[in-house]
Amino acid sequence: MRRLLLLFFALFAIICAASCRKSDNATLSKPSPDSLKKPVVITRPPVTLVGRWDVSAEKFVKYRDGAEISNTTSAAAPYNLAYVIFNNDSTYTCLAMDWYPALSTYGVVKDEVAGTYRLADSSLSVSSYLAGLNTIYYGGPPNSPPTLTPVSDKMVLRQFTDSTLTVHHEYVFNATDPSAGPVGNYKYIWDLYYRKHGY
Repeated sequence: MRRLLLLFFALFAIICAASCRKSDNATLSKPSPDSLKKPVVITRPPVTLVGRWDVSAEKFVKYRDGAEISNTTSAAAPYNLAYVIFNNDSTYTCLAMDWYPALSTYGVVKDEVAGTYRLADSSLSVSSYLAGLNTIYYGGPPNSPPTLTPVSDKMVLRQFTDSTLTVHHEYVFNATDPSAGPVGNYKYIWDLYYRKHGY
């Protein structure tokens, strides 16, 4: 019986020694408190201009020789829509159309534009223009088309997030009637408010 008891204690001592070694190894594999203090940095993907942006509203103000001559605000509706698609290869396309429910599946394209774009910081430059809800026209005297001489053309992003985009466009030009001479200095300010398609 003594031998059995001695064998039992020896076996118990071996099991205890083995479990102590496992415990020591487990302690060594735990991260140090200093490594737990370091913050985990999650990098958010950059906001991208690429994709389809639907015009939700626009504001268009015209000035002639410093005086406001018109101020129009429009909101998109099921029958009046416009959008721009910016592609990865720095090209874009715009479409503006009126939709007539009485005609069922038919709409009338008011404006269709394609070109290239460049985004640098908050400045957006396009090779043509961005189509909006309303067709932009000269709208000043005389009845015959005048000669338009550009003075400045600036386009900046006022707001740019995953789901919203606001483009502010200022275009200044001088108009001259071929038969009567100078007509005036014009400034067009156009704000386009977009929502990312699907948001």
